[in-house]
Amino acid sequence: MTELNRRTVLGSIGAVAVGPMIGHLPGSRLPSSAAVVAALPTIPAVQSWTPGAGTFRFTSTTRLIVDITTASGLGTTAATFSDDLVEVCGRRLSPVQLAAPAAGDIFVSLSTADTGLGPEGYRMTIGDTIRIEARTARGAFYGTRTALQLLRTSSTVAAGTIRDWPRYAERGLLIANENKQFSSRWWQDQIRELAFLKLNLLWLYVGYPKAPAGEMAAVAEFARRYHVTVVPQFNMPGHLDGVPGRPYLKGNPARGIPDRPQSLDLSIQAGYDWADAKLSQLVPAIESPYWHTGADEYMIGARYEDYPQLATYARQHYGPSASARDTVYGFINLVNDTVRAQGRTLRIWNDGIHPNAVVPIATNVQIEHWLDSGRSAADLLAAGYQLQNCHLKQLYYDVGGVNAFEPAVVYDQFKVGTFHGSSVPDDHPGLLGAKGHVWIGVGTTVGEAEIGRSIAPSLRSLAQVTWGSPKPAPRYVDFAPLAGRVGHAPGSGFWLSDAAGLPGRAFVKPDEQHVLAAAGPVGGVLHWRYRESLVAERWPGPVVTGQPVGYRHGEEHHVFARLTDDSLAHWTGGPGQLDELPHLDSWGTVAGSVLSDPAGCAYSDQQHVFYRGSTGALEHRFRDRSSGTVVSESWGGELTGAPIVITFLDELHVVGAGPDGAVRHWWYTPRQTTSPQRETWGAGAAVASGLAGYAIGDQLHVYFRSPAGHLMHYFHDRSDNRLLQQDWGGELTGDPVAYTFGAEQHVFGRGPDDSLRHWFSTPGMPQPPARDTWTTPGVVTSGPAGYAVGNQQHVYFRANDGRLGHRFWDSVGRRIVVDDWPGAIPV
Repeated sequence: MTELNRRTVLGSIGAVAVGPMIGHLPGSRLPSSAAVVAALPTIPAVQSWTPGAGTFRFTSTTRLIVDITTASGLGTTAATFSDDLVEVCGRRLSPVQLAAPAAGDIFVSLSTADTGLGPEGYRMTIGDTIRIEARTARGAFYGTRTALQLLRTSSTVAAGTIRDWPRYAERGLLIANENKQFSSRWWQDQIRELAFLKLNLLWLYVGYPKAPAGEMAAVAEFARRYHVTVVPQFNMPGHLDGVPGRPYLKGNPARGIPDRPQSLDLSIQAGYDWADAKLSQLVPAIESPYWHTGADEYMIGARYEDYPQLATYARQHYGPSASARDTVYGFINLVNDTVRAQGRTLRIWNDGIHPNAVVPIATNVQIEHWLDSGRSAADLLAAGYQLQNCHLKQLYYDVGGVNAFEPAVVYDQFKVGTFHGSSVPDDHPGLLGAKGHVWIGVGTTVGEAEIGRSIAPSLRSLAQVTWGSPKPAPRYVDFAPLAGRVGHAPGSGFWLSDAAGLPGRAFVKPDEQHVLAAAGPVGGVLHWRYRESLVAERWPGPVVTGQPVGYRHGEEHHVFARLTDDSLAHWTGGPGQLDELPHLDSWGTVAGSVLSDPAGCAYSDQQHVFYRGSTGALEHRFRDRSSGTVVSESWGGELTGAPIVITFLDELHVVGAGPDGAVRHWWYTPRQTTSPQRETWGAGAAVASGLAGYAIGDQLHVYFRSPAGHLMHYFHDRSDNRLLQQDWGGELTGDPVAYTFGAEQHVFGRGPDDSLRHWFSTPGMPQPPARDTWTTPGVVTSGPAGYAVGNQQHVYFRANDGRLGHRFWDSVGRRIVVDDWPGAIPV
């Protein structure tokens, strides 16, 4: 059973206010207008915005232009930007090298005299073009992240000039993957998310059975494409439990002092030889400017005096005043010498660093301060160390534990100068920045998808705080809707789940799964909700005919259904209403006006519903959340059966069957037209069922059953304006359901023998697509519904015993899971 995150970041941006900030990096200055900066839908907010006259419009002729004079330094950045624009804008813009852009183009360059931008800043000038200029490829890359966020929310961007740079040099995330192996796709999703939020560092463990060096090197290579620097970590001299071959610290059984298998024996040369061999093996395996040796909790749960050999070694090597701790400090310095000889900067945790050392740890070792233990942050900074804030109570997500890395705490309370147990000024020059932490104990059963969802909201808060720009909202409760508007990184599983979160009888919110069915003669709809645990309930209302459709809109969920008097029912619920009955209304429809099952979606700041009207035309109603008014209009044409609606960039697409059996297509493109347009796809007499569909990349896909019972596939490719038709074969009865899972395309239908049939296509797979069956015959008694969420594909149907049949594919375990949900669904 999928366990979903307890927190949500969805919603739409509201009124916000910010205060001034003081820049930390060279060249920083106060923003020109914090109020205007707050109006730009980006995370993190930009440092400075000067409004201009006019707008930039992304159109079918927009090109991606790379400055020919600096193109050699922008190859990877331009290629990644091109890939991401496909996801955000629906068109691939292959990079073109020219000296200057034309109107409507996006221009990326490393030619700028603006030294105040620093190594990660950029300048974006928006007018009839978007010009992104930076001093480094990373700065230009961050400019492309801002452009993606702006273009995701609108194809039209207000003119003006952005100057943007980070306040703190280090902004990142640690994954303690020593005890849990993550899929390569999961790592890639986290890297895309970090880059999208301008977080620049990723810590990972390497050299453990579940973190082999080869896999971690591949993660680091992928991270470089997104300008995320990997910090590899192998813990020494402590935390060596289970690592084979290490010489560990011996106790004194006669005195009741046990051995310490987790602690390297630093009193004998064999311990140093083992460590040197391990470093020789691991440090070159991953390209990075850093190496993390941990150096924490060497003697946790014990006392140094119980192992007198450490003090003896210290006196022999560091003088008569040296103590056992100096043996550890001397080891850290030796590791520092080793990794610096290979061009690395050493990093360690702070908790083992105590005052009065005879052997001072070299001040070029960077300290990651997580715990109020030993020397305070102020003392370490005064001694000349550089510190990163890793606050135990505010920046840690203990998987299955007590520390939750709460997004509201990070946004509302955390400051880079406020450490666990002490504080320093936020502008202290020794502050490197901060990072979040995913701490994973032995034997955790929490899945990788749940971990990713749990940290996503907090990463947005951390990105804002560490970038250090004026906050776009005074409190997290006001910031969360902006996070929903900005969304997730293009290409990530989070993004694809958003894109695959299609309206239907089953739909998803980031922390909830919803399934709907008509409740029969008792009236209303049956509703199943999974959020940490399963809830099955009935929402009261008039008797429904056909099947309901639901979707999410920010933190709200909306459900529409056709009633037996051919009017419309609308149920809505939102934050704080999880255990309350939703509100019911009719959206102003009257009896006899709704002659099909409805289709609906969230679009911009509006809720939409479509259906076949009494004249056979496509009817449309929408409600604008700002005004609360429901508007009714006819999109015309001729329709039989129920339509489907697909959002594609900032466009609305509706597809249905015409009276002649041909596919009818309506679409509304606000940047090109003021009223909907319509056309016919293919020949008549082709559609013998309801339709299913989605948008992915440059393409709009539609599926239906042919009169021969085959699964038919139509798709329109925007890149070359082609309509393609394919017979995917197989046999199905009733209506299919379709969605994407990563780059894969999946369709499910009920077979003639009442089994669950599955078609799927993967990029590069030869046609026709593959097919398999997910149930035995006689199990399925309705058309399916479903969605993709995390690393799973879910399908629901009425089972032969009346319960809600549920199957899902776990891509990590590579198996189909049977998980029927309770309830009695009417026939």
